[in-house]
Amino acid sequence: MAKRAGQLQGWRWWAVAFGLAMVVSLVILAVFSVAVHRIPWLRDLVFPPEQRVKRAYSAERIRETADDIRRSAAKGLRLKLDEVQKILAKIADSRDRRAREEVPAGAGKLATDEEKRALDLAIRTGRGLYDLLDAGQTLENACYDAYEGWRAVTLVAQQKIDLARAREVTRVSRPSRRAGRKELLEGDVSTLAAFRKFRKEVIYVKSEVDAILVGAKRIFDLVQDIDAPELGSGQTIAIEMSGTMYQGGDGQVEWGASVGPPLLADEIFASRASSLTQANFHPRPGRKVSDRGEPMDWMFIDRWYCIGPFPNPGRENLDEKFPPESVVDLDAVYEGKHATLRWRLLQSPILCVAPLDVDKYAIYYCWTEISSDEGKDYWLAFGSDDYGKVWINGKLVWASGKQPHHWIPDRGFRKVRLKKGPNQVLFKIENAGGTMGFSLVVRVAPVG
Repeated sequence: MAKRAGQLQGWRWWAVAFGLAMVVSLVILAVFSVAVHRIPWLRDLVFPPEQRVKRAYSAERIRETADDIRRSAAKGLRLKLDEVQKILAKIADSRDRRAREEVPAGAGKLATDEEKRALDLAIRTGRGLYDLLDAGQTLENACYDAYEGWRAVTLVAQQKIDLARAREVTRVSRPSRRAGRKELLEGDVSTLAAFRKFRKEVIYVKSEVDAILVGAKRIFDLVQDIDAPELGSGQTIAIEMSGTMYQGGDGQVEWGASVGPPLLADEIFASRASSLTQANFHPRPGRKVSDRGEPMDWMFIDRWYCIGPFPNPGRENLDEKFPPESVVDLDAVYEGKHATLRWRLLQSPILCVAPLDVDKYAIYYCWTEISSDEGKDYWLAFGSDDYGKVWINGKLVWASGKQPHHWIPDRGFRKVRLKKGPNQVLFKIENAGGTMGFSLVVRVAPVG
């Protein structure tokens, strides 16, 4: 009996060991399956692409699919480029109207040949993807031409200088774009390998046209912004990598919204990419300016206390002074648009800050502190979507135009004196509908 009991005990241990081995095996299999699914290089190692793809697609089927993509993509691109062309016409019209008032003798010399050609482009005809990207680049250059002319006319009006000189100093750097690869976009697509290359190039063309449209809208925003900020008289501002310097005169020189250097060309598209990885404008987050800090050129304010929404039906309360505008009490409770409101902390990982609980026809307040080791003058860049106002240490330093507009990081610039220690900042921001956001960027190098 004792021997039999010992045998049974041994079998039990074997059964337990076998069960544990099965459980461990299943866990390992599950982990491996998840890893294969989520890690591309491991998936390719285990299941090479040529093995994963069932070669059930005929050459004719692949061609038909590529043709469908061409037609669908071309239709969307034509609509976007048609919008760019309309924006170009508005920019040129705004420039020409102002030119007739300020420089009637030179009004007819402002339109460049590329601008005339772009306005005459037949966008809605049966253009292929390659031709559509080429047309988009023509339209983009024409938008920059028209914008430079508009800035030149504004400079002539403000500083009474020669138009040719004004054109020379208002040059804007432009984004560098490659042409589409015609052989991929219009060539025969009958294999899966060719289809993958074709699809990648189509994605490139669509992203470039999107960027062109965003840039055109941004330029039109600048032209339409009638409440432009001013630079101090006599200041010389050099923008890194732009190759130009802009000198203030006896009058006021505007920067960002009209005359003077905006951010660099590829920075125009900062609002399109939250990571800003494609821009050469790389502000870093922070709230303290110190010689002992990490070296940087620009710093965006990333930490705010926000409260809202307050009611703004029909945008009729833009000038209404809600309680935070009189005194900032972070412990206070107010009656808002829908419910009781309290201040809430908001930490933004990206340049464009979006308040919590975004609602249309509403007003928000955001408060923070910027600390400086010394009392110095700094350039501050403001952006808002839509209407925005900023007070620093209780003094109003900037207000945007009231016409609804997209967010751009350099909608307005101000030279502001930051005192030693903490400086209180209150940002009033409105949402007229759709998306909203705001930004405050400090040029860390002090004004010389």
